[in-house]
This record gives sequence, C-alpha cells and structure tokens, in this order.
Amino acid sequence: MTRRALCTDGDSLPALGVVRSLGRAGWEVDVVARHRAPLAGTSKYCNQVVPCHDPVCDRDGYVQNILELLTETRYDLLVPITDWSIVPLLDVREELEKRTRVALASSEAVRITLSKSATMDLATREGVPTPRTWSIRTEEDWARASAKVSLPAVIKADTSKSWDAEGVGWHHPTVYGLNLKEASQHVLRLLWHGPVVVQEHLRGDGVGVAALAR
Repeated sequence: MTRRALCTDGDSLPALGVVRSLGRAGWEVDVVARHRAPLAGTSKYCNQVVPCHDPVCDRDGYVQNILELLTETRYDLLVPITDWSIVPLLDVREELEKRTRVALASSEAVRITLSKSATMDLATREGVPTPRTWSIRTEEDWARASAKVSLPAVIKADTSKSWDAEGVGWHHPTVYGLNLKEASQHVLRLLWHGPVVVQEHLRGDGVGVAALAR
C-alpha cells in the first residue's frame, strides 16, 4: 500500500522541499494551501492540492479543516511546515495523533524552540554563550530594564507569530532601537501582542540552518 502524507504551507519553499523528498522516496503527497496553485503544488510529486482556510486570517477554521481532512482521508503522516501551521496545530496535537503520525518534535521541545526567551534560558543552562537578554512582560519590566539596556538594542517578540482574540495572525520581525525613544516605541508596541525579548547588539555573521531529519 502506498504511503500517504499531508504537507501544510504549500506556498513555502520548505514545503516544496518536503514534497520532493517524500515523493522521491515513494510517498503520495497531498499539499494543503489557501488556494489551488501553491508553490509546492507545482512539483511533479504533488498528488493534489487541498484548499483550506488561511491560518493567518482564520486560525480556528484552519485547525478544523485539518482535523476534518485527517478524519475523512487516510494519511500516514502529517508534516506541519511553518510556524503558521505548527503553532495552531500544536494545541490539538492529541487529536491529530489519534488520526495520523505528526512530524514534530515533542511538544515541550517545540514550545522551547518557538519561544526566544525559553531558547535563551536553555542556552544559558547548557553553557552556550548568548548576548545580554532582558525578558519584558509588562511596561514596568521595561521601565526597569531600559536603564540597563545598551544601545542600539535588538528587539523581538518572544514568538515571531501570534494571533489576536479574533483569530487573526501577526508576524513580528526583529527590529532595532537605535536610541532609547525608538527602543521604547518598539517594545511598547510589541507588548500589545505578548512578551518581548530585548538583547544587546553584537556584530557578526548570521547563520541559519534548516533540515528535514529522519
């Protein structure tokens, strides 16, 4: 029997890579996307594109789409690709795993990876050098930390993706505070969405690693 996989985030380059990899290994791969012509759908290894709600605009609708799809169709593997899918699906992981295998690390490991402050805490415990970091959860936290923060400061939402009460998603790129006024504006704006991480600025080369592991 041919093994079947469901891959999310069809418009992303990583999804295209996953579809090609699984397809070459003999899997039949369906792609979930918010429209019928996503990037990953162009691969010859894509069996079909399944339109669904956009998790950026309708988190709950997206989760319901995935659960219904896994209930109605047999899949041997679900591969969530980006944070836009991983974050909402993590909340229903138990329900997903009643229907299929999910290609994710443990929930605890994923939550640490998604949280910059948790990642920094883990790095510190393991002796990995990190820049000076301040975790800001309230305006009072920032009032205390602002007297110690070196400028320019690197300012990040604790999680790069968040959703508001209406289920609408927000992406939070890294920003820089060149002076205290600018840093304060960024911090106070991001606090509206959740905790903020402020770090000292270090010059150097930035290196990112992405991998599909067995």
